[in-house]
Amino acid sequence: MPRPSPSNSPLVVLGRGAGLGSVLRTLRDFDNPVTVIVATAERADAPRAADGADGSPVSELRRSIDALTSDRAVLARALRRPLTIDRLGSHPLGNLVLGSLTAAFGDLGTASTWLGDQLGINGAVLPATAEPPKYSIEAERRTIRGREPADGREPQRLRLVPERPQTEPRAIEAIAAASTVVIAPGPLFSGVLAVTAIPAIREALRAAPGTILWIANLGFEPGESLHGQLDTLHRHQVRVDAVLFDPASDPRWDPGRLAARGVKAIPRRLAGQTPGTHDRQLLATVLAALVSAPAASTPGGRRPG
Repeated sequence: MPRPSPSNSPLVVLGRGAGLGSVLRTLRDFDNPVTVIVATAERADAPRAADGADGSPVSELRRSIDALTSDRAVLARALRRPLTIDRLGSHPLGNLVLGSLTAAFGDLGTASTWLGDQLGINGAVLPATAEPPKYSIEAERRTIRGREPADGREPQRLRLVPERPQTEPRAIEAIAAASTVVIAPGPLFSGVLAVTAIPAIREALRAAPGTILWIANLGFEPGESLHGQLDTLHRHQVRVDAVLFDPASDPRWDPGRLAARGVKAIPRRLAGQTPGTHDRQLLATVLAALVSAPAASTPGGRRPG
């Protein structure tokens, strides 16, 4: 695995779920310190997941910590083991430990940072907000700047409650200090926008001096496309400087349309043998070159167009 950037320039990764974990397992072999900002928003019409359950903020952060931890760490292997407790059911020990640490420290971000330190990760894993906001997805019955969206679908918008949730201050500081900010692949609304569209984070991205790199999914739902998802990100005023994608995932991609948006296209073969998963070595090779390169963005950010 490559170990890029002798300057050890700091990186930030935003996202949620399996796509985020895939990127983090690649970056843990790099020398660069990584700050992970995890989406913890919960769908408004879904019951809240119990602490430690899959989908809960505790579980989301524990999985990111685990992805950054060496497989050789004995404590990490212990924390992955399932533990069954009456009335709580079966959960990885790490979820229960992180939940207990959160109660002891008083906030999830401090607990997560402390646990990461004990596991020897090179960086920190933080929740995007102090408390998980609720989100809903609403239709926008209008065209985008007088034209239909790229994939022909009715535009949709993420709504947060509260509209401006309290953001983890260390997350904002990390974005301002990062040489590269990576938006991990994952579900567009519940994963990508649930963190990048939070007002304080969106504003930090727009002002960031580093490059904002979006890693697109390896496949799209019927009716979706690379350009359509980029339209949605821009409609939410999320800055994207470059998009890394496998051209086989969307043969309709158009370099001219990306250039017109001010977005650099980075088409690379990325798919692994398991459908829908990135090949770790292919992804590592590309990311090593990108995070070692000088920042390509303009200080103060580029407004999405």
